[in-house]
Parts: sequence; C-alpha cells; structure tokens
Amino acid sequence: MKHLYLLLIASLFSYTAQAQFIEFDFDNATVSGNTVTQDVFLNGIGYRLTAVHGSTSPGTLFDNGTGDLFLQATGGGRPEQNWTFSLIKAGSSENFDFISVDYLNNGTSSVHTFVIADDNNNLIMGQTNIPPGNGGTFIPDSGTAANALNVSSCLVAGLTFFSTMETYLNNLRIRPVSLLSNEDVALEQVNYYQNSVKNLFLSHSQLESAQIEIMNMNGQLIQTLIADSNDYEVNVSELSSGMYLAQVIIDDQVQTIKFIK
Repeated sequence: MKHLYLLLIASLFSYTAQAQFIEFDFDNATVSGNTVTQDVFLNGIGYRLTAVHGSTSPGTLFDNGTGDLFLQATGGGRPEQNWTFSLIKAGSSENFDFISVDYLNNGTSSVHTFVIADDNNNLIMGQTNIPPGNGGTFIPDSGTAANALNVSSCLVAGLTFFSTMETYLNNLRIRPVSLLSNEDVALEQVNYYQNSVKNLFLSHSQLESAQIEIMNMNGQLIQTLIADSNDYEVNVSELSSGMYLAQVIIDDQVQTIKFIK
C-alpha cells in the first residue's frame, strides 16, 4: 500500500519544516523490458518513477505471497546488477531527494553488497552487506547525506553476482524538490492522492476531527465522514464508477478535491 507521509527530517536533511515525500511501492507498476515505471498523483499532479536495470534482461515484480510486489531483476552480469531511478513530474524531469528504500535478500546462500550513489557517482550510502534472508531499509549515511539532495537520478548498485536478482527492492521514498519552494503553500493545503484501488488518502496537520463531504458532480451529497486522524483514508468501494468531489472542512475553511472511482 502506498502512503503519503509527513516526515520531520530536520536532523537528516537540515530542513526546519515538516516535508512531504512520495513512496513508490511498485504494486501497480508497469514492466517494459528492463524498465519499470509507476505513476502517483500528489495534490493533483502526476509523478512517474522510472527504474532502469543495468542489464538488457527484463525486470519483473516479485510477489512475496501477500500481494506486496518487489522490484526484481531477471538477469545481467556482475557489473550490471544495478537500478537507476529517475522522476518525471507532469511530463518533465524532476530532481528529488533520496530518502530511503526497503530491501529483502530472498536468496539462500549469498551475502550481497550494495552501494547507493547520486547522478555524479558520489556515494549516498557506502558498502552495505545483506545476508540471505535479511530485510531492512537503505538510508543515506550520515556523512554523505548531502549527496542525497537535489539529484536527477540515483543508482542502487549491487557489487556481487546476482545481487539485484536475489535482493528485491520495495517502497522507494523520494521527495520532489519542487515541494521545497512551495513548502508553505503545501502545508496549508490538504495533501491527497489515490492508491491502486482508488481509495482517497488525505493528510493535514489539523485533519483529525475535520468533516469530509463526498458529493457527485451534480453537487448531491452522498456521504459525510469525520476524519479520525491527521492521515485519513476514504474508502470508495461502495461508490459507483465516475467522478466525485471531496470537500474537506477545517476551521471553517473548505478545500474541494476532485477524484475518480
């Protein structure tokens, strides 16, 4: 499941405000040869993540048995065991901050070694060894965290044979840098996106106890909800297919969000 987070990253990236980031979970990603793409909408703006494997062998999505999909390579020689991630916003390339990515070594015998680097091959994370059966999260090293900021792409590279074929990636978290220049505006608005089953996710520092009115495009009120937390999921399973409006009311201020079922 994708999530929209509000994360305080002052200690890591020297920002003083809460900052949004996008998590790409690959659950509804598209595979074309060695390229995997996934689209996410944040505040009505489309973002496309592109993951390109260093080999010409096709990429694939591994199901761990729960429906949670992981990014996996199917081939490639030792120098080709790497993924390059880049971001497109509304049709144009977008720089981003790399925050983290989850991993799982699904092999049975090999310890795999990974590094992460920016688009100029500056290290973001130094050599990290992953024993078979181990999972966790890659994050920037404290001494090289600055290299994770404002990159046009980042490289997750395996230094061992079969590393990306046996170690799978999931939940890549990045922060589009355009959100930095609009931080004050973004914090005043209700942030939102839809997941692969069309549920609407809302996030705001004062969303808890806010009233949410779901209406059709004719203005007919269909449902009234009360958010029980600052991060709230609107279940749309009982709605018919079509376009809808969600009016979020916080302290007598109203934001209208258009979404599709």
